[in-house]
Amino acid sequence: MAPPLAPSALRIVHTGCAGLRLELGTGTVVAIDPATDPGPVDAVVITWNERERLQGALEAVRGGRRPRIAARPEILTWLAREGALEALDLATPLGGLALEAQAYQPVPYATPAEGLRKLRSGLLSPARAAQRLATRARLPRCPPVVLRLVLPDGRTLVHLNCALHRDTPDPWLADLAARWGGADWLLTSWDFDEDRAFEQRVPAMDARCVVITDLVNEVRDQLDLPRVIRTPVADRLVAAGQPVLILAARTSLRFA
Repeated sequence: MAPPLAPSALRIVHTGCAGLRLELGTGTVVAIDPATDPGPVDAVVITWNERERLQGALEAVRGGRRPRIAARPEILTWLAREGALEALDLATPLGGLALEAQAYQPVPYATPAEGLRKLRSGLLSPARAAQRLATRARLPRCPPVVLRLVLPDGRTLVHLNCALHRDTPDPWLADLAARWGGADWLLTSWDFDEDRAFEQRVPAMDARCVVITDLVNEVRDQLDLPRVIRTPVADRLVAAGQPVLILAARTSLRFA
């Protein structure tokens, strides 16, 4: 049996799609955007209205377990139609974790090149495309958020989601860096064709460690779209002096 985590320790688990699980040595467990029922956790945090990010919370609500869910009001209202839950705002402390959230501007759904890729995907599988469009129309409408979590020992984790891309407003990034810069861990990803924009913008956050993970490829695989490649960007950031770790899909990292 593996030894228990120290009280100040942190384990980050990639649970599939955009799902993450934070396990503290104190025993607190928080699921972020779980794609399947997260099971017994202290809270579920939802950062956006994508189907895969909502699915795990939806399964927990429909399963009658009355989960504690922190999300934007639009998402909480939508989930409450499916069953009982304990609704939390995105500033509620979660088992010793202090939580903050900030909305961001997502990458456009379909740039000209990406629009052609998605059109091709739809033509190859029209039933799948129709089903996704129908599901998308039923989902709550709200912007995505980035998160800042403060651990009981004072260390900070910023979950930057896919907020860095070519259309990220410079004033938004400057403001975020002024308030949330210097995090102990910057957990982040990016969308297809946004690697250079990500690479140019991520140093502004001045993180002690950048944890690059994958929040998009499983869905892109399902749609027969090209994958986002992480390692070249990680290699260039390391060569520039930035401490970087890669959290691969369905793996974990542990920190003392």
